[in-house]
Amino acid sequence: MENMIDLIFTNWPLVLFIWFILQFLDIWTTKQALARGAREINPIMIWCMGNLGRHGWIVSKLFVTGVSAALLYYVDAPWMLWVMNLIYVGVVLWNWRELRNDTGHSA
Repeated sequence: MENMIDLIFTNWPLVLFIWFILQFLDIWTTKQALARGAREINPIMIWCMGNLGRHGWIVSKLFVTGVSAALLYYVDAPWMLWVMNLIYVGVVLWNWRELRNDTGHSA
């Protein structure tokens, strides 16, 4: 059992795959929520949306996402990317809830 856990938590292809899927889900759910009148609550993304154009925030998010993953890969810290994956599961679920409620509060 311990070997299986070690295998999962040190499996770079798996953790990276999940990381990038969560990033695209965050972008998609955010775009959907914004289209329904929600507002962004992340101050960095608010700045990017206001200053980098319609799609600039997406490009900047993907750039930072890629650099973050590369740095964590370089220092061999897959566990940290697992922690970030858990945080992004929460972000995506929050956005999904906003879409389901169609309240237009925040994304």
